Amino acid sequence: QESYVQQRKKNEQSSSILIYGLITGILNVVLHTVGASITKKYGVGMSTWEINLIRFGFSGICMGFLSSALTISARLEASMKKQRMEFDKAQRPWYALPEMTVSSWIHVCFGVLFVTFLQPVLVVLAMFEIPLALLLTLESIGPLYSLPFSWVLQKEKPTFKACIGAVFSVGGIVILCFRGMVLK
Repeated sequence: QESYVQQRKKNEQSSSILIYGLITGILNVVLHTVGASITKKYGVGMSTWEINLIRFGFSGICMGFLSSALTISARLEASMKKQRMEFDKAQRPWYALPEMTVSSWIHVCFGVLFVTFLQPVLVVLAMFEIPLALLLTLESIGPLYSLPFSWVLQKEKPTFKACIGAVFSVGGIVILCFRGMVLK
């Protein structure tokens, strides 16, 4: 299976797509921070399970409706043209489920379990136990574990620049964490 870097090289992904990805990543961080602030202020008295039920229940319903509407629209369009609706793997729309092996679906389900269930539960639990600024800072230690994980799981050997960036990122987080402890 190809790594993300290999896929980018093979598809000759342009810089504009990379910039678009960076912008959406930054927007994600901003929206996450705003959402965490709102949840911390107004979610007092709710359990992590209630907060995540609202969070993922709402998003699941929205995505279900959107995916259904887009599928129905594509089927209507195909029936009006008297064509059979078939998707080429390369041109498959984002809302259509991919064709994968059972093993691949199991791996995806475990990834979803960690990312959309266990991680948010732990974040919401921590949100009401530690200062929000510290929580958001601790969530930023992704470089510390993403490099070894991508090396083991995706066979992407980390570059020297990526390692140096991770060291600086984590170093900044360590300074922020210990600075708060020293002043107390």
